[in-house]
Amino acid sequence: MKSVIILCAVMAALAMGCRNRSTEPASETSDDRQAVSNVTFAVEIKESKILFATKLESFSVEYKRGTESQTTPCRDLFFWLSGKKSLYTAGWLVDSYLDFADDSQQNSRHRRYSFAGCRAASHEALAWFGNDIENPYMISEELLDDRIKLAKNPLLLRIRDLEQGKAQYFSCAKNFVKTLVGETDKFKTFKLSLACEPSEQPAAKARGTIDFLDNPGPLAHIAAYRPWQLPSVASNEANFKKALDALAKKVPEGKYNGIMTTNAKTCSLKVAYAGDKLQIEHVQTATTAKETRKYELTAADLLGYVEGKVYKDPIRVIGEPIGEFAGVEFVNRKKPGETIVFKFEKNSNAEGMIVRVNGGMSYCRRLK
Repeated sequence: MKSVIILCAVMAALAMGCRNRSTEPASETSDDRQAVSNVTFAVEIKESKILFATKLESFSVEYKRGTESQTTPCRDLFFWLSGKKSLYTAGWLVDSYLDFADDSQQNSRHRRYSFAGCRAASHEALAWFGNDIENPYMISEELLDDRIKLAKNPLLLRIRDLEQGKAQYFSCAKNFVKTLVGETDKFKTFKLSLACEPSEQPAAKARGTIDFLDNPGPLAHIAAYRPWQLPSVASNEANFKKALDALAKKVPEGKYNGIMTTNAKTCSLKVAYAGDKLQIEHVQTATTAKETRKYELTAADLLGYVEGKVYKDPIRVIGEPIGEFAGVEFVNRKKPGETIVFKFEKNSNAEGMIVRVNGGMSYCRRLK
């Protein structure tokens, strides 16, 4: 049984350098600046002297990129699919998406896929296990579980330049090196370092988890509602404009009134595409309470973006599409370490236009 109590997640560091062997200085090439080396997972924990408990302080991936060192926040994440096929045994097959997400099929099974995501404005690191783990926990929990044998099931890592698309892969198969870095009368603080070695691109079966994240296909309809991590994009003005243009085609700028779960529970919505900002104000009106949520988002907050078809059931892709949507994921400035996903829908049925904030957390439908 796991004894680790996971209370927070994660920081990461980026770093590398290539040098010309000539005695004369040489100009740095583009490949030199992008190359990644010296990759290490670093987990800092506190072990209680009083209770049989361990607290996770930080969880990071450290590496060099060119001659520049960077630090990138990471999160423990997951998604789940219910179907007859597993991403671990079949890999992700977009054209066969119903085999992974149709729970009405014979021999369907509910499967959870865990991964760790680390994001900078132009770079992303994803860590996952390429082989199936029975009842998987979060990546940080798995790494601290003595039952996990990394030599047999190494942690896989992909570090990708989101602007240029170049990706490098690593395998982390060695045991942690545990170093005492601090101590009080109640806790001992340890840093656990896990070295990762360069590797070839994993086989399709081992890449199933991240291939799904890169391109969920029709299942983006579910991903943007749950919400799961959306396909990552660089946090720049060009991608921000592209995302805003897609949102505006579904729900144009303006003031709207709508309803939520029932006609008695009404809502109002303001959407403004103000040049370099997206501004949203959602007011929920119930019979006993009124709640207002305001969001102001910029290109620096952008993390992911996807477009797709809308289906009648928000958590299943069955029947014919009833509309189209644009989903955009941003950093949640109000809740550090979390993200927020907006799903703007334009439907052909009575639901009409819908704005969803983190799926069912808050939404306004039948906008007029």
